[in-house]
Amino acid sequence: MAYNLQPYSLPTNYYLLKFMWLFLDPRDEKMIIKVGIMEHGQEPWFFEYDRNKEISLLGAVYERLQSTDYSLQNLRGMIVVPGSGGFSVVRSAAVLANSIAFATKTPILEIIPKNNETAEEIFKRGVKMIESGKRSGEIKPLYGKEPNITIKKD
Repeated sequence: MAYNLQPYSLPTNYYLLKFMWLFLDPRDEKMIIKVGIMEHGQEPWFFEYDRNKEISLLGAVYERLQSTDYSLQNLRGMIVVPGSGGFSVVRSAAVLANSIAFATKTPILEIIPKNNETAEEIFKRGVKMIESGKRSGEIKPLYGKEPNITIKKD
């Protein structure tokens, strides 16, 4: 039996579909993760997730997405700086990125910043890399130092 297999082609309205990119940068020592969202063809916008003030990173991303026409279902890929910030935020960013990538089958890219590169520059470079086919299997946190675990005093 012969099959007439045609190569997969993108829908004609592919570039009109709404999709976005997610960026996570946990390099800040103050327990803050810089989160970027970039809509297709637009400039990225950023917000800071402060672990000390907000309940969860996923909740913060979800809340910000509710103010747009996007959801995680529109996610085209994620770009993640693997670390050097505080232990908890580096770990949180890696866990969230790996979880979303697994659940949504979304491409993920671990990216190391170049000298003096801004978050916006890193984000845009990462998008180009994913679009050219580069991927990371998973994000592995890079801790800048040993964790500073203290026992809470009563």
